Amino acid sequence: MAFHRRLLVVLLSFDILLILTSGVLRVATVGDFIPTTPAFLNIGNDWSAGEILNYLKWTLMIAVFLFAWHVTGLRLYAALAFFACLVLSDDALQLHERGSEMLMSVFPDLRRDNGSATEIVIWIMIGLLGVSAVWTGLRGAPNSELEKVRMVGLLFVPIIFFGVVVDAMHAVAESQGHHKASWILLLVEDGGEMLAISVLAAHVVASFRPQAR
Repeated sequence: MAFHRRLLVVLLSFDILLILTSGVLRVATVGDFIPTTPAFLNIGNDWSAGEILNYLKWTLMIAVFLFAWHVTGLRLYAALAFFACLVLSDDALQLHERGSEMLMSVFPDLRRDNGSATEIVIWIMIGLLGVSAVWTGLRGAPNSELEKVRMVGLLFVPIIFFGVVVDAMHAVAESQGHHKASWILLLVEDGGEMLAISVLAAHVVASFRPQAR
């Protein structure tokens, strides 16, 4: 499995720094050393420093896929770029959270678990759209590309685990008033997702940069 080592080291270094900073500031807040954790340094917040770094990682992957499509003409690369765009849009625009609120407004009984089930439903819908695009792109693609896509799929599994499974656990803990467990799960969710996206980005850059013909 190929990785762009220099990029991986840089991304993971920033990830670890932001995760540790967010954790330390949270502990300082709980211990009344500071009044509140700065929103920009709280990796659990949308458009925080950690989230913006994730957006940049996805943007980098989209650029690599689009360049590969431009050079090779393989529609598979366009499909992968579309898939990455979906993930970036969901992350930056909170699509699954907003979609969950819409579902709960139509079906109020779904609010019992604080929307964790409806968020998973929206995640599945977004995922099916992205997977369908990639599946279509695989038709007619060279066999050598199938292995590349398989590796991307394997590296995407941890992102799903942290972004969907741990996110649902966090939502349940929060809805039941387990504040300490909720905060720990939030840190694990966002921190784990940051690290997993960095690994995927370093792999994509190393594996999908085509040589111009």
